[in-house]
Amino acid sequence: MHLDHALFEIINSLAGRWILLDGLGIFFANYLIICLSLFLLYFWFFKKINSRAVFSIFISVAIVLLLNKLISVFYFRPRPFITYPETYQLVFPFVDNKSFPSDHTAAAFALATSFLSFNKKWGKWFLVGAFLIGLSRVFVGVHYPLDIFVGGLLGTGVAVAVRRIIIGRNR
Repeated sequence: MHLDHALFEIINSLAGRWILLDGLGIFFANYLIICLSLFLLYFWFFKKINSRAVFSIFISVAIVLLLNKLISVFYFRPRPFITYPETYQLVFPFVDNKSFPSDHTAAAFALATSFLSFNKKWGKWFLVGAFLIGLSRVFVGVHYPLDIFVGGLLGTGVAVAVRRIIIGRNR
């Protein structure tokens, strides 16, 4: 875990230096997932994305969040600001709950990976958004890089599996 903490310190040490970067970090960490979800609704209602596609996206996000809750039952890792009081914290979660894996990152990657399989052009932007969400969660002081990495892997893996089950392999 030494490398994980070292990477955390490097990324988190950039917080609190520039007001614009802090503002972007807070926006990406807390609100970009909402924006991606609203874009999904826009595509569903106005771009007529396939209902099966939307269903697989929602199922992917739900499954990965349930899987994260299950993991936290067996492995609890406190957030960085609890373990290391010197953490520069820009956002304040409602409760001092688990850090591993990141729910925001897992949900964002499940959403982005699912969306990518139906719309390559916009799906790439959703993946960029998912990456920014993960990175910003470390920047604002609420997750370690390993939390983000595992959340991203889980979100991507669940989305691929759900797509294959619901949509099929050849589409």
